[in-house]
Amino acid sequence: MKKLILFITLLISLTLFSQEVKYDPYQMWITDNENLFTPEQEKELNQLITDYEQKTTCEIAILTTSDYEDFGDIGNYAITLGEKWGVGKKDIDNGLMIIISKGNDENFVASGYGLEGYLPDGKLYQLQDTFFVPYFDQSKYFEGVKLFLLDCFAEIGDEYSSDDNMTKKGGDYVYVAWEWFLAIPWYWKVIVGGLYILLWIISPGTAWYLTIMLLTLGRGGGSMGGGKFGGGGSRS
Repeated sequence: MKKLILFITLLISLTLFSQEVKYDPYQMWITDNENLFTPEQEKELNQLITDYEQKTTCEIAILTTSDYEDFGDIGNYAITLGEKWGVGKKDIDNGLMIIISKGNDENFVASGYGLEGYLPDGKLYQLQDTFFVPYFDQSKYFEGVKLFLLDCFAEIGDEYSSDDNMTKKGGDYVYVAWEWFLAIPWYWKVIVGGLYILLWIISPGTAWYLTIMLLTLGRGGGSMGGGKFGGGGSRS
């Protein structure tokens, strides 16, 4: 009986220990869970990052949230989430992960390995102190973030613009998918088309996300490239 109780206790402990921590789901470049931006402002920021990603392959993700207690610290969450989402191109690691928490009155910026030379911790802190602190104190989150991004773009410059192959991958994937669709028998076209329509009926949000993901894969607009992050970063 004691062995059975011990086994059940061990099983429960392992189950609790193995539960996945809670990550915020990725949406596009901007994931605004705290509703700090208007739809128009969010659209403008997404387009700003998309244009820069298409020009340089650098990826920048911004999350607004106050729910990261599973990680104990906003810095740990920024670095871990940057890895989870894969911000930055693979093997180049040119990503920037920004978490803004209005509820906890703090923010953190983590840079991928490939950007640490252009945006070291000291520089990130300076930019946060220049743009985030004064603008956020006035609840002008859009203005602060936009100016911060523009200054980051200036610091990084066009360093990664020579990697033309990185920006072509998304178009190649979409082309292959379209070729595959055209090649399958007509009845499979009907089935695939029917399932796609059904998805729009059941879950329009999921269908819209899937459509955006297919159209923007590897070409900006929010698709991530699998970048890695260092242990540094800056908070304010």
